[in-house]
Amino acid sequence: QEDILVLRAINDVNLPKFTDADLPLFRGITSDLFLGLEVPTPDYSALMEAMEIACKQLIGRPPTALTVSSYKTHSMNVQPTQQLLAKCLQLYETVTVR
Repeated sequence: QEDILVLRAINDVNLPKFTDADLPLFRGITSDLFLGLEVPTPDYSALMEAMEIACKQLIGRPPTALTVSSYKTHSMNVQPTQQLLAKCLQLYETVTVR
């Protein structure tokens, strides 16, 4: 159990920092260090649903000076893409680890 906790903490802290090209290398290194160890995937379905709803609520909403630096010329168009949702989950995991 402790080895799963350590690997999960290492992943949660480091994965958000890497580019897509670096992820296979990092995963290869951690799999060599933790042979045969599989970290169970947490269920974030409720969080993903809430993030998608929040993004949809922002579409078309006029920004304020606090949300966008050039708010007078831009409109908010936050699309719940897989990349955005993945980065939000990584940020969530990083914050919860600390």
